[in-house]
Amino acid sequence: MGERQAQYNDIGGWRVSKENDDIILPTVFFYQIAENERVEIPVIECSKELDVKDEYDTDNIIDEHIICNNPVIITADFAGSGKSYICQRMADRGYSVIFVTPTNKLLQEFEGEALTINNFVGISFGDTYLEPADYSEYNVIVFDEIYFSSRNTYWRIKQFVEENKGKKNIIATGDAKQLKPVQELTNTKDHEEYTNDILNDIFA
Repeated sequence: MGERQAQYNDIGGWRVSKENDDIILPTVFFYQIAENERVEIPVIECSKELDVKDEYDTDNIIDEHIICNNPVIITADFAGSGKSYICQRMADRGYSVIFVTPTNKLLQEFEGEALTINNFVGISFGDTYLEPADYSEYNVIVFDEIYFSSRNTYWRIKQFVEENKGKKNIIATGDAKQLKPVQELTNTKDHEEYTNDILNDIFA
């Protein structure tokens, strides 16, 4: 008992007040150290930036950049630069386009086919259960104002991109200069930088 009592008194040791058949004593008296190997976390960067020579030549942008690069993000420094218009132009040219918006307010701005992200991927809330939308008839999926999305939404979009890359033309539009999402993405990093890292991971 003297040897066992000495082990109880050491740092990391254990002790019971009395012997009892119901108590299963551990076979190892002290904490053991296991050395973990360092995990290298890759830095994901945008695979290619597309140089648009004439931003007013919408048809050329569609043919030379949008269709040839899938998935793709259309960004601009300012709001009202024509990001969504390019996608709407694709509908005029015969593509079957559906817009996926982060809010109902943005949904009301579209005259064509549009759904909120909740309805598109089936994000349920409260007592309301939503089935994912049937997007089989559309060959162009546009995630509009993607910078306004939450972490959960980004994860759903990432899953969609991985499952449909090469099957659908997937486009995202937006810029980080507008309102931030209601749910803060991070409190340790610049919002725009952090969001760009997320989108580079999704659309790389």
